[in-house]
Amino acid sequence: MDNNTPPRGSTPLRDAPAMHNWTEIQTAYHVGRLGTVSAAADYLGVHRATVIRHIDALEQALRAKLFHRHARGYAPTDLGRELIRTAAETEAQFRSILGKALAQESGLSGELLVTSVGDAAYQVLPSIRRFQSQHPDIRVRFIEGSEPLKLEHGEAHVAFRMGTKPQTPDYVVQAFGEIPFGLYASPEYIAEHGAPASEGEGRFNGHRFALLEPVGPPGMQAWLRRHAPNHHCAFQTNDPRVLIRAVIGGVGIGFLPQEVAERHEDQVVQVAPPSHHWQARTWVVTHIDLHRSAKVQSFLRTLRER
Repeated sequence: MDNNTPPRGSTPLRDAPAMHNWTEIQTAYHVGRLGTVSAAADYLGVHRATVIRHIDALEQALRAKLFHRHARGYAPTDLGRELIRTAAETEAQFRSILGKALAQESGLSGELLVTSVGDAAYQVLPSIRRFQSQHPDIRVRFIEGSEPLKLEHGEAHVAFRMGTKPQTPDYVVQAFGEIPFGLYASPEYIAEHGAPASEGEGRFNGHRFALLEPVGPPGMQAWLRRHAPNHHCAFQTNDPRVLIRAVIGGVGIGFLPQEVAERHEDQVVQVAPPSHHWQARTWVVTHIDLHRSAKVQSFLRTLRER
């Protein structure tokens, strides 16, 4: 038998149903991107057995391995890496088409996808409430997470970003506001480690800090170098929500948005008042393909009215 002849009873690659099924290729892409079957299943909203079945079917159709299975997860083979790269490019093209389709929506109805990174919701919710009173046929879906959604892929209509001004090409970026930060600790932390001195450049020396990674605005880093050069970074996270729980739990002193601290006033104590050096700028961001759509323009007008 010729080495290139498929075994009797097998399905030729060009006729393999999996190769005509984007779902299985997309599943393999997310397994490779996230590293584990469980993570891909959570992201796709399916059972992990479904993910395994898709991978097995795709490998059977290709008659080649896409992943090395090991205790820590799935590691892509050379062919797997090539498939993941191609699938990523294809998904990006699909998202671009979706974004352009969303941009053509002219009616003030349906869904408006709003996203933010960090605890910006409290700044935005009053405007959302006013927007919904003006446009009751629009359902606002607000997504907050530690990783920004990609507007160019059609994952959201409007995004709120915190920190430095976004520089992504094709983004329309407008200043939105500033979030004041103070320095807070839990009563449990103060009972165990004592309160910092009321004044002096080294008054926080030796204290334990819970910090974001990276550490907020540049003013926060400068303040730490000046007032706590010998501080101990006991905990670091890239998720603002985890940081709040860490400060409340007594892990260390931390920079928190003033409004967040006020919502937890029975769980944290202010050890340094908000400073203009610690303010984080917020930006409202849209993609150029969606910026002129009726829903987005109406929402932006509501933001300007606040």
